[in-house]
Amino acid sequence: MTTTTGNHHAASTGRGAGAVVRSVLLHGAGILLALVQLPLCLVAGVPFAAWAIATGLVVANRVIHGVVAWSVRDSSLTVALGAMGFSMMFRAMLTALALLFVGASVGASGDSPVGLDRPDLAKPALILFALCFTLDAGIEAIRRASQREELITADLSATPRETTA
Repeated sequence: MTTTTGNHHAASTGRGAGAVVRSVLLHGAGILLALVQLPLCLVAGVPFAAWAIATGLVVANRVIHGVVAWSVRDSSLTVALGAMGFSMMFRAMLTALALLFVGASVGASGDSPVGLDRPDLAKPALILFALCFTLDAGIEAIRRASQREELITADLSATPRETTA
């Protein structure tokens, strides 16, 4: 099997400690917001389980996003954007199904229902997750927009190499 790949990531040389810390904080902004929300939720009377569900979903989304981004790091811009778009839709569906499972109880009469039937947990978890995810997605969109020209230039100037597997 023959595939064509190109390396599109410029080596990060000369990055100071401040740039590395800033990068880590920006990539983990949603998770940091989730951690900041814990004391606020406890003071506001939001159930801890709702916070835990939202934070778990934020972490799961971030991990899946990171794995997909890492796996397409040497792909063409088109492949990377397609994979990231599919990942976003998959993560949205996964989150929606998880929140539906927590908040609903579905089943025919006489059957054992599927779901936790805890809308008191699902509603605040949805709000907390939406805040964290919106922050993460907004930062990622701004970061990608600022790198747009660099990514396009790298994609156009890269010489594909033939590899055999």
